[in-house]
Amino acid sequence: MADVGAIVRSDQEQEAIAVFLREVNKDCAENGLSPVGTSTALMFLMARKFNAERAVILYRRYQYERQLYRLQELAPYDQPLSSELLGGKFTVLESRDAGGAAIAVFTASKHFPAATTHRTVIQGIAFQLDECLKSYETRKNGLVLLYDMTGSGYHNFDYGLARKVMELLKGSYPARLKNVFIISPPLWFKAVLSFFMNFLQERLKERIEVVPREVLPQRLPESSIPESLGGSLKVDHLAWLNKCLESYSQTCQEKGGLNGAAKNFERLDGTVSNKSGALTFDQEAGLGNEGSLTVIEFIEHMMKQQRRGINLQFFNLKTNTASGSFQSTRLPENVKKNRYTDVLCLEETRVKLSNLDGQMTSNYIHANFMDGYKQARAYIATQGPLPHTKGDFWQMAWEQQVYVIVMITRCIERSRRKCIQYWPENNETQEFATLDVSHEETLEFEDHVERVFWMKHKRSGEKRRLVHFQMTSWPDFGVPSSAESCLHIVGLVREAQNDAVQALGSQWKGHPRGPPIIVHCSAGIGRTGTFCTIEVNVARLADVGKCEVFNTVKTLRTQRALTIQTPEQYEFCHLAILEHALNMASTTQDEKEAITDFLGGWKMQRKNSSDTD
Repeated sequence: MADVGAIVRSDQEQEAIAVFLREVNKDCAENGLSPVGTSTALMFLMARKFNAERAVILYRRYQYERQLYRLQELAPYDQPLSSELLGGKFTVLESRDAGGAAIAVFTASKHFPAATTHRTVIQGIAFQLDECLKSYETRKNGLVLLYDMTGSGYHNFDYGLARKVMELLKGSYPARLKNVFIISPPLWFKAVLSFFMNFLQERLKERIEVVPREVLPQRLPESSIPESLGGSLKVDHLAWLNKCLESYSQTCQEKGGLNGAAKNFERLDGTVSNKSGALTFDQEAGLGNEGSLTVIEFIEHMMKQQRRGINLQFFNLKTNTASGSFQSTRLPENVKKNRYTDVLCLEETRVKLSNLDGQMTSNYIHANFMDGYKQARAYIATQGPLPHTKGDFWQMAWEQQVYVIVMITRCIERSRRKCIQYWPENNETQEFATLDVSHEETLEFEDHVERVFWMKHKRSGEKRRLVHFQMTSWPDFGVPSSAESCLHIVGLVREAQNDAVQALGSQWKGHPRGPPIIVHCSAGIGRTGTFCTIEVNVARLADVGKCEVFNTVKTLRTQRALTIQTPEQYEFCHLAILEHALNMASTTQDEKEAITDFLGGWKMQRKNSSDTD
């Protein structure tokens, strides 16, 4: 590799280097960091054509992104990053384009939003790009990204991740993003791309092109195109990954070890082991692993029970009435705050509002805390707000420091009012007793709507950003035809929660998974309980590779009475968990085949059986 520091530079370039080092090292001194040298200056200046001002901005964004996504704390041998890397959804090719630019490939069909987080995906990309950018040729000629959508579906697409990756590559990484070729996208992607382009600068829009697979040889040499895309290049992702690991090992040894680095480095050979993925924060709190099973054991359990046995489990749960009292929910002054007269709010776990008028009854809202996986009070399960309780709803969101709301209902279903529209639209603001709620953005997708609001406390002036997910494809009392959409949104919700906690930084002193997430449908028990049960098991699978439904639902019903209303919802929890396991990178091929065969047989059995079976 050429020694870039030894290359003779023009006076203008020397001046740019001096300006960059002066500004950046001033930042380093103010933050107690070691100064950077000429090689770092050249890396960022080359990415911005020796414009010192733009290069300094790039460096600052680069440092911000590294802190935001914890890119200085990478642990490639540990979960979840090891599975992300071995999954091969992102890789860098050995070949280059005709102009010498490096070529990276993101395979959309290998991405399952519910199975990973944005942070983990970006860490996997950054880990490989760090090695790629050690090449002077890459820094000089830039990077081409192939976004391969061949064979992918809507469940593979993650709008939020796409924006973050583009922001990272274009505005926060010291390599010029030369081109983005979107290969063979599905028909639905046209509308998504059109909307996505609205957020990009004109110069970046010009570099993005939709390219049918058969046209790709007109953009890249055939020898630089992977065989999977019709070229002649044999892609050896494992060899590339091991090159990255060797470099990482050397860096660790030079620096005396980094966070997450193993004492003895061994090449990853495709075998994934969970060395340190277990959660360690307050493991006695919240839902644990009582009765949990491996994926294969879970399948065997369902095969033994069959649908009749699974339904019988649910009816056994229903016959066990919740222990606890319902004192506040039955008070005459509170009855009008209950959406349904037969759905009561347990006293022991109910969320209590601050008393605004000095009356004890003013602290009532039909909402209960429910535990998550190894996290007490992970959720607030509540009913859809009524016209006279929407102010209480927003007060609760503020007082419990909520940053994410999940709404699993439409306002009107089957010609019946299920929930009011309790939020503002069109950049308007709604005023309540203690705070104002302002609408910022609405994004509509096939199966859900995402909204962003700002809550501002009237007395303190403090503002908080809140993300609102409304699932629109889940029928009342029923279940979706597939868990795909539900799992997709489970992933998006968790990512939004992680982003909020990350943005709080040291201000957040609580559980690493953040403050409670509000989840509601109409009554706040059926779809709400199903969603929470699935989310608990997604976390459980990621932590210990096991899952469990009966004890989870049994516990949740002691915290929110009547949680999960129908045997179909209870059965759906089982099937959704297996669909999620099917898409996990840590699931072995044998396990995937077993899950696929089982789900196919189960669905056929359900189709052929009667309701009285």
